[in-house]
Amino acid sequence: MWPENVVAVEGPIAANRENAELSELAKSLNTTLVVGITEGLDSSRFANASIVYLPDGSSGERYDKVRRVPFGEYVPLRSVIEGIAGANSGLPLRDAVAGTEPAILHTPAGNLAVAISWEIFFTNRGRDGVLHGGQILLNPTNGSSYWLTEVQTQQVASSQLRAIETGRWVLQAAPTGFSAIVTPSGDVLQRTSISEQAVLQQEVMLRSGDTIATVIGPLPIVLVSIILLLLAWWFATNRFSALRSKLTRRQSA
Repeated sequence: MWPENVVAVEGPIAANRENAELSELAKSLNTTLVVGITEGLDSSRFANASIVYLPDGSSGERYDKVRRVPFGEYVPLRSVIEGIAGANSGLPLRDAVAGTEPAILHTPAGNLAVAISWEIFFTNRGRDGVLHGGQILLNPTNGSSYWLTEVQTQQVASSQLRAIETGRWVLQAAPTGFSAIVTPSGDVLQRTSISEQAVLQQEVMLRSGDTIATVIGPLPIVLVSIILLLLAWWFATNRFSALRSKLTRRQSA
């Protein structure tokens, strides 16, 4: 697995020389290669995808990132924001086109669930891939926007959460952030330093089956949280009302 957007081309990858180079690499190594690729579609749009190259050199499936980063990969209400921020705002010039397909890649190496970059922070992306048969969860990422370790550390922690939730190994690869290998129980077996050039190797298991988290999803927890917040508000309000009544009685006395 290679990190997110380590190959950047204009137009479809198949129309660029990098496509033949990646095909030849997969064939020469007799391996399944999953590459993070961005494709410039036109002056205002681009695609961010993980694309498979098969051991025989042919192209396999692709997964296009579904959950994009606001103000990083697209600008919500672009015309309004640009009107306020001006021409030199530093906003991205192109918007990523959101993918629509399930987060799964079927390969000779197994069925690979994929959560690109910050998608790993959201339980539904890993869950989507696992419910579609993912046996390992991949997190190709690029932390170049965050040169300190705080966000990078949070991302590894999110990979640990997704591993526990899904019962899958999580493989995280980054050219600038942390690369890591996480067990299904959430243990980090290997982790690079920030921007460290390294190749992580580990024998991992293809796992199947569902966990409670993948079966029920986050909705029950969200509902319980809302109920607890409402109860806390109700108790706090009633306690304040009781205290105010007590003080009023004292003043009247």
